This record gives sequence, C-alpha cells and structure tokens, in this order.
Amino acid sequence: MSVINDFANGNAAWKVYKKLHAENQNRELYIFHTSNEEIKVIEQPYIGVRRKI
Repeated sequence: MSVINDFANGNAAWKVYKKLHAENQNRELYIFHTSNEEIKVIEQPYIGVRRKI
C-alpha cells in the first residue's frame, strides 16, 4: 500500500479517486482520513452481479 497524495478536503480526494478508478478499474484504491492512527482494511467477498457501465 502506498500514499498517492494528500488533500485539503474530501471532495478533492474523491475527484482524484474517480479519475484513477476510471483509468484502471482493477486497481484497489482507498481513502483514509489522517485522524486514523491505524489503517485497517478488511476484505470481504463480493456476492452479486457486476456489470460494466
């Protein structure tokens, strides 16, 4: 896991998230707030139908 950037507000982070996700939908991206002392990522299996838009 690596830091891509830091942002002054959440809206800017979501904008970049959407852009990066559109460029490569197979890449896992996460946004974390700096108030979190510890980063926890819990993987859960996806049960459902995915379709390309």
